[in-house]
Amino acid sequence: MIKRNVQGYTLLEMMITTAILLILITVGVPGMQEFIKNNRILASTSHIMTSIKSARSEAMTQRSFVTVCMSADGATCGGSWTEGHIAFVDTDADGTVDAGEQVFLANRQESVDVTITYSGGDFIRFDRRGRAVGSSGLMLFCDDRGTPNARGITVEPIGRSMVAGGALVCP
Repeated sequence: MIKRNVQGYTLLEMMITTAILLILITVGVPGMQEFIKNNRILASTSHIMTSIKSARSEAMTQRSFVTVCMSADGATCGGSWTEGHIAFVDTDADGTVDAGEQVFLANRQESVDVTITYSGGDFIRFDRRGRAVGSSGLMLFCDDRGTPNARGITVEPIGRSMVAGGALVCP
């Protein structure tokens, strides 16, 4: 009897392996994309929620006005919520960073795929007691999937912020 030392794979084995690999990729890639999009919205919501809560806490600690505003450059107010935001002790309560007012928190948005709108205006201002002075509203986070996957943050007049419940509608 002759012993053969066969090394390598047959064509049939390679075709079966390739077919299994293609099936796994077809099933896995869409699920992974959904996972990534969900995490982008969740991360954006968490970053802004943390900033809002920190600003309110700082307002009560400093016994002064603190403003959170949208910021494109991380140093002054302006741009859009989608680009980023800053928080600063706003001693004269005018909603702009003036000389002597230092930005204590700056956050650029990681993902431009998430659109952020705020019904309360261009800024959220907290007074020395932690109330949202004239700037309460709903912050809405949407992506290309639209309303079914929207998330939101509600800022109440008393200054409390929380994840928005109910039906959220993307613009």
